[in-house]
Amino acid sequence: VRRGDSGVATARALSNSLDGLLGALFCASDAATRAAGLPVKGRLGLVAYGGYGRGTVGLYSDLDVLFLCDDPTDPRVAAIAEAMLYPLWDLKVDIGHAVRGVDETIKLARTDIRTATSLLDLRRVGGDSEIVKELLGASRRQVFEPALGEFLDALVADTEARHERFGGSLYLLEPDVKHGRGGLRDLDVAEWAGRAGWGVRTT
Repeated sequence: VRRGDSGVATARALSNSLDGLLGALFCASDAATRAAGLPVKGRLGLVAYGGYGRGTVGLYSDLDVLFLCDDPTDPRVAAIAEAMLYPLWDLKVDIGHAVRGVDETIKLARTDIRTATSLLDLRRVGGDSEIVKELLGASRRQVFEPALGEFLDALVADTEARHERFGGSLYLLEPDVKHGRGGLRDLDVAEWAGRAGWGVRTT
């Protein structure tokens, strides 16, 4: 920022740095739980979504991660999550997290537009890759392909409600550059529609 790099380049550089930090914390936490004798009962993947999933994290933005696992009640999963999150909180990183399985996530995505769109942004940061592929495959088969029209209708309704809430005019004195009409979130919506319909990805 101080040397004049663009906002997008800075956001991508920060995302890459966070990948290194969270990836290292995940590996260290996983090794610590194994050393402590906690049995490995199933798969666990660390997944980024939201702006972090898209690989563009603005300075002081929050992070959203999902601990995707076969058994959300597994004590080892809870131990790894705690071992990762406490150091991040100590570093003043604003990180939101959830612990869910594939079936629970798919079920939630069928009725919650936020969860559905998160499936279009997510990417693996650490841990098991197969469970992440399983979730991505299930999202195509069970959420987007069979009910694309319903998803797009919900996306339009959510966008209209957001414009009403944050200002629907481009000519407001102080427009909300993220949530207002023509803001960054509208660009996200366009990408989500393309990803849901055709599985495309932009860089």
